[in-house]
Amino acid sequence: MRAAVVVTLLLASATTVRAQSQPQPYAQPQPYAQPQPYAQPPYAPSPAGEPTRDEGWALGGGVFGLVSAASVLALAATSEATRDHQVPSLPLGVTATVLLTASVPIVAASAASARHGNSALGVRALRILGWIAYGCSLAEATTLIGMGAAKVTPPEGIIISTGLLGTASLGMMSIDALISRAQTREVPRTAAAARRLSWQPAISARTVGVAATF
Repeated sequence: MRAAVVVTLLLASATTVRAQSQPQPYAQPQPYAQPQPYAQPPYAPSPAGEPTRDEGWALGGGVFGLVSAASVLALAATSEATRDHQVPSLPLGVTATVLLTASVPIVAASAASARHGNSALGVRALRILGWIAYGCSLAEATTLIGMGAAKVTPPEGIIISTGLLGTASLGMMSIDALISRAQTREVPRTAAAARRLSWQPAISARTVGVAATF
């Protein structure tokens, strides 16, 4: 009986040793994770194109001002040539004065529409000189109209000089409007050119650097 128990224990031990000595199956390695694509920085250029700025109606106002300046000069020259006759000299002078009075504020407003909300500055000196010439020309034109209504012939050269002063006022305002528009177009172009230079971090196992793309 004792011998049977010993034999049973030996057989159980041999079975356990044999089971532990068998090799375990080889574990398959996990697949290598693919790296995520590099995300473009928020300051990278947009593929849709360059940004734009609101130019307002400075172009139309500038062109209108140049046309009005030529018209005022032509009316003043004709009024000067017929100054010895109340008609048509006086109606021509009145027409030139009304056109000048309305045109300068319109052109100034068109230039301001391009500068509003943008970094465009225009030419302040032109605006200041334009407003001064505007006021002086209107003062002289009003005096000439009063002289014409009183049937007083103005001295030679006064009418044309007033017309030249009004033309200069319109010309300066128109140039300021066109320059303001050009500045609004130049600002996005400069910003887009600066954004084409993008800096991307390049990280490797040995070195850490910065790569620039143009």
